[in-house]
Amino acid sequence: LSAYTKKQLGFMCESWVNSTLDEILRSQIFANQQIIRTSTKEAIKIRIHSVNPQVLDTFLNKILNKQLIIKKLELNTNFIDLEVGSK
Repeated sequence: LSAYTKKQLGFMCESWVNSTLDEILRSQIFANQQIIRTSTKEAIKIRIHSVNPQVLDTFLNKILNKQLIIKKLELNTNFIDLEVGSK
């Protein structure tokens, strides 16, 4: 593959990851939750805080049902820390 093709594939993968995460986070169940999202060159980090364990379970299930590259996952009773590879 040429360098241009690799760059295009990387961009397409990154935009797919972003749109997939946007789709999950726009869900009505997460509307009133505290969500922090940051992006780096290699990954997207998300932290969601909730006192309701059902909200965290739903978030985790939605994330695990997608074909995402999970680099780091930390689970707690009040929050989930997630790092998803964007390339």
